[in-house]
Amino acid sequence: QEGAEIMGGFKLSGEVGTFTLNNLVVDANGADILLNLDNTGVSAENVAVCNTVVKGFTKSVIYASNTADVFKVDNIVFDNVVVTNHGTGQGVFDLRNGTYGTFTLKESTVTTISWPTSPTPSAAVRLR
Repeated sequence: QEGAEIMGGFKLSGEVGTFTLNNLVVDANGADILLNLDNTGVSAENVAVCNTVVKGFTKSVIYASNTADVFKVDNIVFDNVVVTNHGTGQGVFDLRNGTYGTFTLKESTVTTISWPTSPTPSAAVRLR
């Protein structure tokens, strides 16, 4: 439903094909990661978040950094996304391991991020 509100995040695993969040408000409601690809073995053609407000996640909007991770996503797209009230102990967009073909971030806004002060502040985007 257009403009619907979703509470919490998603952990993608296995053969996904296409996963899309479109025209939504996503409230963390205590969750730390919106799209968790870490240790899942996920394989997908497309993962997309479009025309969506993402608020209140404590770590990442998308995350996969475990060195043993085996995720593979052909296309990752964030288009017209507003990320707000976001605290992070890791990158907001954090894909340090696994494989992806393209990562597109366009017409989007990331605001109100609580950066840790020690030992080292995290980066907003960490891509390998």
